[in-house]
Amino acid sequence: MIYFDQHITISQLTHAHLSRILAETLVINDIPNHLLLPLAIACHYHDHGWQQWEKTPEINPKTNAPLDFQHIDITQHITIWMHSREIASHQDPLVGYLVSKHNYYLSSLTLANTINASDKKALLTFQKKEAIIQDQLLSAIQNKPSESQLNRLQHYLTIADYLSLIICLNKTNHEKIINETKLSLHKDNNIFLISLNLKNPITYTLHGHNLKNKTNWSEKIIIQSTTE
Repeated sequence: MIYFDQHITISQLTHAHLSRILAETLVINDIPNHLLLPLAIACHYHDHGWQQWEKTPEINPKTNAPLDFQHIDITQHITIWMHSREIASHQDPLVGYLVSKHNYYLSSLTLANTINASDKKALLTFQKKEAIIQDQLLSAIQNKPSESQLNRLQHYLTIADYLSLIICLNKTNHEKIINETKLSLHKDNNIFLISLNLKNPITYTLHGHNLKNKTNWSEKIIIQSTTE
């Protein structure tokens, strides 16, 4: 669950779908063409573990509004990460591997900002189990990509995920460095300008739910490259 603004929520699955569109539209020259589809599919499924949770989301008793991804507890995150990897693995071992590595990366970010001993233990246990599963998935991949190719795939999954998240959070100005790649985003009305090269501008309709009016919500956006 992502809050576009105070009253509008966007599903993690919508965010994941947008990350796939971004991955398919980014200009990527350092990955063979046959690996671009597994990258796109990994983006598409990387948050599908949220699907069940979002059907009956946990409610904040003070606001009577659903909790978002920033406020659920560690055990829920771990359950969602594992389920996302399971769903992705059904598509293809490489897709499952990429999603597992991505969730491992997210868990490392969480671990670095966690002071609760029980949460730290749970995260470390999760990482240990996922590392074993990653080895199993790697061994099941036919025509396994090189280590450098796997790293680049992971890099672009992280970038597509992050850009989509920032858009779904409705940020107007934002900068971030991911693995030495500088990302910047600026919003002007319904146009999001990003600093990475795109094959073409993206026209996309965000769908969500208006909690105040209890109605479906949508907004058409355009994503363009500042290099165009």
